[in-house]
Amino acid sequence: MLCGMTQSLQQLEERRVGKVQEYIQKSADIENDAVPIINTCIAGIVSTAKTVSPDEVHSTQLCDVYVTGLSVCL
Repeated sequence: MLCGMTQSLQQLEERRVGKVQEYIQKSADIENDAVPIINTCIAGIVSTAKTVSPDEVHSTQLCDVYVTGLSVCL
Protein backbone atom coordinates (compact mmCIF):
# COMPACT_ATOMS: atom_id res chain seq x y z
CA MET A 1 0.00 0.00 0.00
CA LEU A 2 2.74 2.45 1.00
CA CYS A 3 4.80 1.48 -2.06
CA GLY A 4 1.80 2.14 -4.32
CA MET A 5 1.29 5.59 -2.77
CA THR A 6 4.90 6.57 -3.24
CA GLN A 7 4.78 5.38 -6.84
CA SER A 8 1.63 7.47 -7.41
CA LEU A 9 3.30 10.49 -5.84
CA GLN A 10 6.38 9.96 -7.97
CA GLN A 11 4.26 9.75 -11.13
CA LEU A 12 2.42 12.91 -10.18
CA GLU A 13 5.70 14.70 -9.56
CA GLU A 14 7.12 13.50 -12.88
CA ARG A 15 4.04 14.80 -14.73
CA ARG A 16 4.27 18.12 -12.87
CA VAL A 17 7.95 18.52 -13.80
CA GLY A 18 7.13 17.63 -17.43
CA LYS A 19 4.40 20.30 -17.54
CA VAL A 20 6.78 22.89 -16.06
CA GLN A 21 9.33 21.94 -18.73
CA GLU A 22 6.69 22.37 -21.48
CA TYR A 23 5.68 25.74 -20.03
CA ILE A 24 9.27 27.01 -19.94
CA GLN A 25 9.93 25.85 -23.51
CA LYS A 26 6.69 27.41 -24.79
CA SER A 27 7.47 30.68 -22.99
CA ALA A 28 10.95 30.79 -24.52
CA ASP A 29 9.52 30.09 -28.00
CA ILE A 30 7.00 32.91 -27.62
CA GLU A 31 9.73 35.29 -26.46
CA ASN A 32 11.92 34.30 -29.43
CA ASP A 33 9.03 34.97 -31.80
CA ALA A 34 8.43 38.41 -30.26
CA VAL A 35 12.06 39.59 -30.28
CA PRO A 36 12.17 40.51 -34.02
CA ILE A 37 8.93 42.49 -33.67
CA ILE A 38 10.26 44.32 -30.62
CA ASN A 39 13.56 45.05 -32.39
CA THR A 40 11.66 46.50 -35.36
CA CYS A 41 9.69 48.76 -33.02
CA ILE A 42 12.84 49.89 -31.24
CA ALA A 43 14.54 50.63 -34.57
CA GLY A 44 11.53 52.74 -35.57
CA ILE A 45 11.62 54.61 -32.27
CA VAL A 46 15.34 55.32 -32.66
CA SER A 47 15.01 56.52 -36.27
CA THR A 48 12.07 58.74 -35.37
CA ALA A 49 13.89 60.12 -32.35
CA LYS A 50 16.76 61.12 -34.62
CA THR A 51 14.40 63.24 -36.72
CA VAL A 52 13.27 65.37 -33.78
CA SER A 53 14.77 68.82 -33.85
CA PRO A 54 14.51 70.78 -30.58
CA ASP A 55 14.65 74.12 -32.38
CA GLU A 56 11.54 73.35 -34.43
CA VAL A 57 8.04 73.49 -33.01
CA HIS A 58 7.10 69.82 -32.86
CA SER A 59 4.10 70.26 -30.58
CA THR A 60 2.21 71.94 -33.42
CA GLN A 61 3.17 69.16 -35.82
CA LEU A 62 1.98 66.53 -33.32
CA CYS A 63 -1.32 68.33 -32.95
CA ASP A 64 -1.72 68.36 -36.73
CA VAL A 65 -0.97 64.65 -36.98
CA TYR A 66 -3.14 63.54 -34.06
CA VAL A 67 -5.97 66.02 -34.47
CA THR A 68 -9.18 64.63 -32.99
CA GLY A 69 -11.53 67.51 -33.48
CA LEU A 70 -11.06 68.63 -29.90
CA SER A 71 -9.70 72.11 -29.37
CA VAL A 72 -6.89 71.01 -27.07
CA CYS A 73 -3.99 72.16 -29.27
CA LEU A 74 -5.01 75.72 -29.97
